Amino acid sequence: MAKIVTTQQIQQKLKEDFARKYRRFASYVEAGDLWDSLMDTVSDPVLLGHYQFCNDVMGIPPARVHFMVWGQRLGQLNREEKQALGAFWGFVFKEALGYTDQQSVSCVIGGLKTASRYTRMDSPPLICGEGEGGLGQAAV
Repeated sequence: MAKIVTTQQIQQKLKEDFARKYRRFASYVEAGDLWDSLMDTVSDPVLLGHYQFCNDVMGIPPARVHFMVWGQRLGQLNREEKQALGAFWGFVFKEALGYTDQQSVSCVIGGLKTASRYTRMDSPPLICGEGEGGLGQAAV
């Protein structure tokens, strides 16, 4: 059976560990449209499940998917914002979802030239939201 990870667990891990692990990008935590768009994504199990599907099945990096979903709202990102975006998705996939490796692939969108897709040897976790009665809506 696949491991289950809730959106609340992912958000908690981000709040507790992201700024400490990626000190260079600590100023982005809870500040601005980029962070808001990232947290909106990880709080939605269906949307995050689509990011996971694109990464796992289609080979499309989460940073590219993020630009496809949020690009009009975010506009053009500067170099550091693009790096923060990559650090965020690296943290989510590797630290929160347990992916073990990454591969840099060509990704020409929103000023990005390359982005990472993430891989793992075992089956990926099932991402769920958490409702009043326990586990809620799953990304299937």
